[in-house]
Amino acid sequence: MKIELMREFVLVAGAKSLTRAAKGMYMSQSTLSSHIADMERELGFELFDRSQGERVRLSRAGAQFLETAQAMISLYDESTLRCRELARKAAPLKIGANTFTRQLMTIMRGIPEIEVELVKVEPKDLLLDGLAEGKVDANLSFDFSFSDQLTQAAKEHGIASIVVGSMDMAVAVMADHPLAQLRTITATDLEKYHVLNTVPELHPIWTDAIARILGDDVRLEVSLKPWLADEAEMMRQGLGDDYVIGFAKTMRDMTEMGDIVSIDQIDGRTLGMPLCMSFREQDFDWRYEALLARLQGITLSI
Repeated sequence: MKIELMREFVLVAGAKSLTRAAKGMYMSQSTLSSHIADMERELGFELFDRSQGERVRLSRAGAQFLETAQAMISLYDESTLRCRELARKAAPLKIGANTFTRQLMTIMRGIPEIEVELVKVEPKDLLLDGLAEGKVDANLSFDFSFSDQLTQAAKEHGIASIVVGSMDMAVAVMADHPLAQLRTITATDLEKYHVLNTVPELHPIWTDAIARILGDDVRLEVSLKPWLADEAEMMRQGLGDDYVIGFAKTMRDMTEMGDIVSIDQIDGRTLGMPLCMSFREQDFDWRYEALLARLQGITLSI
């Protein structure tokens, strides 16, 4: 027996009138009467006493079956909701990142209770856009809490961000650059040259982020060259007198592609940035807790 027929029966029993119940369900009285008659034939007993004209009254068997029908409808609805929730949670969590490494993939595979799908996202989607537009369920990126603009935007979109660890960073320069000739490099040395930024959408944000890496008192001169966003093009044209600050592994990989030198220490300290996981607050459940627990305290080399 279809659950919708049971719902119709319960509504007729409550309305005590086929006409009134039919109006409430936006169907004709004849159609509703036919549905009730089909139920009675299937069940083998009458559900209603129709001897009072338009008004209907539950038969003794119908009154007993009403309790059963109400319980079955309630059980069906509760079970459907639970199963839909399970199906939603069974879907893989889409984790956005700008680049993937064996370390990151190993971490994600080490959470047996959930399935994780790594999604490579463009820089503009790495902070908030990818989450706000539903492209990913969570993002791994640098901590952007230093930006009032991004912090306010995250609040407006219901996006939370939690620092889980750190990311190794490094400076890359041409092999013949004066900085490459120094045995030790200070932040003051970097002030003499332009830092290269290839992503216009992140220009002010990334500039502030670099200041966090080097120190807020460092005076940076930024050179925006979006045509060098492709690493192969950057290698072909070279960095000139500019330098790049980026993820340490990416900078090291660049050294294998051309005459590039990677520097991971400034003022005697290893460069790094806080790593955070961002997600929509309304989605947070045990899967996100498991992911946070697995990521907590890591140093990511990407």
